[in-house]
Amino acid sequence: MIDEPNIPEKDLRNIKAEVVLLAGSRDVILESHTRYLHSVIPGSKLEILPGRTHGSYIVHSTEIAGLILKYAK
Repeated sequence: MIDEPNIPEKDLRNIKAEVVLLAGSRDVILESHTRYLHSVIPGSKLEILPGRTHGSYIVHSTEIAGLILKYAK
């Protein structure tokens, strides 16, 4: 999780699929890194969940599911 995945920026900029980045404000992944991904993936959406950690998708699965469904078409 610290070193992988190591995807070159040029590849991130070529992503054509819809991308929603969900992260907690207390996530093990630095918020600055998540915001960087959002800045280089075209048209990506970003949700920083206040007070949440990386494991929140398990502990708060109903809440996370609602966020994911918010972006589903």
